[in-house]
Order: sequence, then structure tokens, then C-alpha cells
Amino acid sequence: IRNTSTMSYMPPTTEELLNYMPFKELAPIGTETNPPTWEAVKDAITKLASNARSVPSDRGDGLLGHSFLIIGNDRYQELSQNNVEFVPPTIPAPGPVQPHNNPSYAQIEESKRIHRVSKWDYQVYHLVSVILKRMLLTAIHKNYKQQFWTDDFQYVCTLDQLLASLKKYQIKTSKELTDNKSKMLKPWNASTDTIHAFLYRIQDGRRFDPSIPEETCVRETVDIICANDGFSTAYETWQSKPDTDKVKWDVMVQHFTDADHTRLAMMALRPAPVTPSTFPGSANIATTPDSSTTTTPPTENEQLHKAMAAMTKALNKLTNTSSTASTTTSSTNNNNRPPRRGNPTNGGRIPTSAEAATMTYCWSHGFCVKAREGQEDHTSATCKQAYVGHKMDATATNKLGGESRICNSWRPYWRTINGE
Repeated sequence: IRNTSTMSYMPPTTEELLNYMPFKELAPIGTETNPPTWEAVKDAITKLASNARSVPSDRGDGLLGHSFLIIGNDRYQELSQNNVEFVPPTIPAPGPVQPHNNPSYAQIEESKRIHRVSKWDYQVYHLVSVILKRMLLTAIHKNYKQQFWTDDFQYVCTLDQLLASLKKYQIKTSKELTDNKSKMLKPWNASTDTIHAFLYRIQDGRRFDPSIPEETCVRETVDIICANDGFSTAYETWQSKPDTDKVKWDVMVQHFTDADHTRLAMMALRPAPVTPSTFPGSANIATTPDSSTTTTPPTENEQLHKAMAAMTKALNKLTNTSSTASTTTSSTNNNNRPPRRGNPTNGGRIPTSAEAATMTYCWSHGFCVKAREGQEDHTSATCKQAYVGHKMDATATNKLGGESRICNSWRPYWRTINGE
């Protein structure tokens, strides 16, 4: 914002300086019924310091701008890189000051440049102070700035006087301190909130009450973190650290942030828990519990068993539906099974009542000869080559949609039945 390359001097305007400031106005400080709060005063001072820092200055370490106006010289030196003091500019002389009576041309030009720079620095410093004071006066309710009122000029005060008048409201009450500790000790739910949000809450509480010892804050924070699942190993490694490390906030933050990252990575590798809603048709097995009775939640094995049963039921329904739509055979043969082998003269037909009485029944293959020599009876329950969707409880009287014809694999035995 400085241009000293020309002989003319053009001071910066208020609008030009405001363009450098991130906050154009402050939140109200105090109301008609409520005095200023610690939070409101702290918020205003923080924003004013940011605005002051955003306007460049070569004074001090050259990195903190005009923040000296808000934070003071002690804090400025603490934040500066090399503990450099900020020396405010003084009102410059009316004109350039020559080094002696017979200055050279170069000396004259240099004195002019120094005068322009000093005049510019003072003008910027003064304008920044005026802008910040105007912001603060606008934000403070009239009830809390009456000591600066004059009939001639309304409010007459410096920025330092205005900041000093707010110090009484920066004293925290015992209730505020108690509420802050309760907020810091609130449990953390690792399944819903990130560890970064939790640690920010604790750090914010430490800023509110700097009297809390760092060691106490670290110890209680570790207890809150390790109350969640997945931090047992991190707690053991933390306890094995040197005592000098276990009282440092930054060391604790780094340790448990890394542990939480590992915990989340391990959770991502675990398979999803098996629930009835995972399988097709599982919605059909959901029941509404009676509000008048207390039910015990099903175990994981029970949930898996019910889910598998629902999946099998849905698969059978899908198989039967697909087969019905595609087959051109008898309506009683509505199963998705491969084509039957070439049927003999009396094979592949529905048996008579007399024939059925001498046969066993299989859902996949139909009616089979009973008591075959050297072989067990072929039933739905003993079938060794069942088709997809096979029902083990199907019988001749309750086929459950199974095959209704004579099995063509046992032709030698039909001949005795049919007198061939």
C-alpha cells in the first residue's frame, strides 16, 4: 500500500485499508437488558486483532502488521519471531530534516524519502487505529460507553481507553468456570464424533480457563478417550511413555490422533455385521414386538439362521417363478430341472392310484419303485441328486409343487408293475 517512488504523497483512504481487513463489523457487545459477556468481548478483540494484523507494517518483525494496537507490546514480542519490539511511529516533522547545513543533492533526496516514509507510516498507523475504534464503538451498546460521551463531540476516547473499559467484562464468573469444566468433561462418542472435534472442545475449554494445569487436562482427556472401544492398545503404549511425556498436551494429541487413525483403518477392514436386512426377502421375517411384553434381542446365530432361511425362501420363489414362465410342459411340472432323458413306453407319465400306492415319492424325480433290491427307497428326504429348489418334506400327498410323473430312471421296475 506504500508508494515512495514519487515525490507526491497520497495517504491511503479508509476504504483502501478496509479492503485489507477480513471483518468489516463486529457483533453487538451488550444489550439493553444484558451486559457484555466474556464471549462477546473475546470475539470482538480477536476480530480486531485480525484486522490490525492484516494491514502491513515494516515495524517490529514485519509479520504481525499493526496488531500491536490491540494486543499490546508484551504480547507482540511474545508472538514475534525474534522477540522484536513494535515501536509506534511518532508525528513526523513538518518537512525533511537535513543532516547539516550544506547537504549534497543525494542527501537532500534521501531526507525527503525518509520524511515521506515516516509520514506514510504514521498516517496508516493513525487510520488503522481510527477504523478499529469506530468498529468497537459501533458494537458496544450505548449503556456501556457513557463515560466517553461529550456534548461537543459525542464519544471522545482513544482505542486503548475503549479496550480498557471492557476489561471488567473479561472476568469470568464462578458459574462460567464450572460450566466450562463440565463441558470439557463431557464424554466423547467415537462412533459419532471425530477425535479432532473432541480435542478442539477440550482445547477451547483450556483457552477459556488457563488456570487448569496442563497435566490435569492431559490425564482427564486420556480417560475420556479410552472410555471408547478400540483404544486399549493405545492406552498401554501411552502408559509406557516417560512421565515427562505423559504431562504434555501436544504429545498426547499426537499419540491418540495416530491411534484413532489406526482404529478407523482397522474398522474399515472388518466385514459388515450380518443382519436380516442383508438378504433378499428378509423384510418378510420382520415382526412387530408386542409393546406389552419384553423381548430378548436375538443372538447373532439366530439372526444368521433366520436370514439364511429367508434367503432360501426367496431363492426358491424366484426359481419356481422363472421355471413357470419358461416351461412348455405340463403345469404340474413347474420346476427348473434339466430335460428328462428319453422316456420309455410307460415312463414319464402320472401313475395311477394303484401304482402310486406301491411307489415312493421324490420332489425332484417324482414317483419311484419302492423296496428296490440292494438300494434304499428314493424319497424327497433321501434324494442324492436333488435339483435346485428341492424340498425335503415333499410327499406324494403334498408334493409342494414337485414332480408328478414316474421317474424314468427305474424302467425295469415298472414292467413288473404294469405286467410287461
